[in-house]
Amino acid sequence: MYNHEQITLCIIDDIKSVVDGLTAIEWADEHGITLVGSSANGEDGLELVKRVKPDLIITDIRMPKMDGLNMLRAILELNHSCKVILISCYTDFEYAKQAVQLGAFDFVVKPFTEEDITEVILKAKLQII
Repeated sequence: MYNHEQITLCIIDDIKSVVDGLTAIEWADEHGITLVGSSANGEDGLELVKRVKPDLIITDIRMPKMDGLNMLRAILELNHSCKVILISCYTDFEYAKQAVQLGAFDFVVKPFTEEDITEVILKAKLQII
């Protein structure tokens, strides 16, 4: 179940500049969201999710070791209630379709602006609180 007092976020992407950009956003001060970890691949990301049980996850689809769609499937098997936002530079409709069918909250295409990702995260946050 969600912890309504503190909304937590994990960022999982194999591109360091994307992780750096997303972690630089003032999540706590401006949006009341605590960043509880980041990871550079799907396997480590899944272990991070198991350990910290975040409310929100931003993850790339294409990553080494385990892609974002397989990671989403594994998270669903954990029965951990969270909102997953998938990001990808691939505009192939099939990725977005699979993401939605698996239960992703949203799909954001790279490159995105800070405003784009923040808007999606805040919509997800509203469904949690």
